[in-house]
Amino acid sequence: MQMRAAAIGIVTTSALLLLGYFLLSQAQPSTLPTFVDRGFLSVQRGSAQAEEAYTILRTPAGWEFSLSTRLIARDKGFESRTQGVLELSPDLQPVRYRASRVAQALAAEDREVWEINLLWGEVADGQLRLGEEDLVLAEPDAPAKTFSGTDAIPVRAPWVVVEMDTFSPLGLVPLGLLYASPSLEEQTVLVVMPLPRRSFERTLRRADPVQIVDSATGEAQQAERVLWVRSQEAPPLEILFRFQSDPLRYTFLGVAVSGEDRAFVYRKDLFPQGFVVERE
Repeated sequence: MQMRAAAIGIVTTSALLLLGYFLLSQAQPSTLPTFVDRGFLSVQRGSAQAEEAYTILRTPAGWEFSLSTRLIARDKGFESRTQGVLELSPDLQPVRYRASRVAQALAAEDREVWEINLLWGEVADGQLRLGEEDLVLAEPDAPAKTFSGTDAIPVRAPWVVVEMDTFSPLGLVPLGLLYASPSLEEQTVLVVMPLPRRSFERTLRRADPVQIVDSATGEAQQAERVLWVRSQEAPPLEILFRFQSDPLRYTFLGVAVSGEDRAFVYRKDLFPQGFVVERE
């Protein structure tokens, strides 16, 4: 009887603990981030080639976008690696930004690192306040020279952050349209490039869906389009993506120049050989 009573007590205690855990898990929101989109991009434009990995997370504090890219520009004789993390508010406004960039010469005799940029920024009083540290290595064993300073870029909503020589930040554009302005046909945004300290305006414009064809398999699928209007002289960029069942989830597919058949930015994990856009 004592053993039976002890067993019943253990079972009852376990049941109460499980019930308490269930109630607490229901009462408190999850602190784990959820994936909105992530993938690997291949960029093929002229002699420049790049590979980019990106992740878009929804966090308890808002949103987070991270990227890691390697760019090889043979015509300019250098390669660079960039890593960055952008934190956004619940309404998709940038809050904090930090990035690092390493560049080095491509020539075998010049393989030492010749430039490192460490950049950080935070939004305060309508400005993205930036700090930067440059580490320059003239020779592999030479001590680093350090330069530091602060700067600020005035910002206004809506605005986006695009790091120099990267394309994965364009994967945030569909999220902004889906979440912040699902019925808006056209919108002017302020584009901020922290590393070169630049800001300029771009127009986002919805366009009709198109068919894209996998270059490896020949399979076709529909892709949604948002035009990234650059200027009257340059053709727009087409940001291509696919809706998912969740209204706030989508799959970024790539970027094509309007009028050109082959996408010069594409999800390599989905299209190993890229894809083409069917034009009428």
